Amino acid sequence: GRRICQNELERFLLWCQGLDVADGRLDEVLSRSKELHRQVLSLLLRLGTSILQAMSQASVEPSQLQLDDCDHLRALLDVAETMLKGSGLDEHERPDTPLESDESNYGMVESIEEISAYVDCLLDLAPALDNPVLDIQTDDSNEPLSGTKESFTTSCEEALIYCRKIRDRFDPLPRYLVERLAEANVVRAAKIREMQHQVVSKEPPINDTVTESLFTGRLPQITETTKSSVPPPSVFSSALVSRHVFNDLNPYMCTIEHCQMGGTLYKHSRTWALHESAHVTAAFRSVECTFCSATYQRLDDAYYKHVSGHLREVSLSVLPQTIDNDAESGTDDSE
Repeated sequence: GRRICQNELERFLLWCQGLDVADGRLDEVLSRSKELHRQVLSLLLRLGTSILQAMSQASVEPSQLQLDDCDHLRALLDVAETMLKGSGLDEHERPDTPLESDESNYGMVESIEEISAYVDCLLDLAPALDNPVLDIQTDDSNEPLSGTKESFTTSCEEALIYCRKIRDRFDPLPRYLVERLAEANVVRAAKIREMQHQVVSKEPPINDTVTESLFTGRLPQITETTKSSVPPPSVFSSALVSRHVFNDLNPYMCTIEHCQMGGTLYKHSRTWALHESAHVTAAFRSVECTFCSATYQRLDDAYYKHVSGHLREVSLSVLPQTIDNDAESGTDDSE
């Protein structure tokens, strides 16, 4: 079994090398073809799910490093599943993990066979990825189809996904701020997953009446970015979708490039605005919003309120999509 797994790993790595995955060529191709994007992402999601299933069937106790790798893989699969949902993937096409009642009949052999099948499918797609049929460009952009995709420096793949979503939403943003916001969203997403795990594992179950009395607020309105890349937990109590959760996201952070506290997250907009305004050393005749290029005559409350709205929008993109219907109204936070 171990030799077979090693063989499948080598085949998968050859597929990655052949498509220059590490250099971003595959990302460039998939960004130009919705159909290939859907097929590849679906196969990777199924492959990752089968790998996790095989790990759960292993007779040897996994090391801490392997457990950490599995947690990281689950986070990436959550991101992939969310991206597929956004692309309109049919419900029946999503990979299913065997039910507990089926585990006795679903062992290591079956998991390895699935892994091999999905690697075969990826290899079969290689010619189409080498010579892709690209989507018809409907915009007026003069960018060549072979143009180089903007590169980002991030700590992990999850942050890279956030970078691309933030860039798609806010084209004027400088790269340093895109990366800073993306890294912050990785921290927020991890916190959401931790909260979800605590809710699910807590015994006895939380009384619904008590829970609803504790969390009665509503989130600020979820906008276009909110429906983008989120690593959503598979089960998340709707009662937690409230201002309590929103505040725990600490949605505000400094937008100044060389700020020594650039990675600090703030719970309240007033605290953030006081910090950011401390960078101002001279009177500005006018100032432009970094996110959308809106112009303000001075750095006053109106300006900071405007920018804080963008920061909230970015932070909300880590929340599960199941809360969309619970986020119909929204206001600024208060201290």
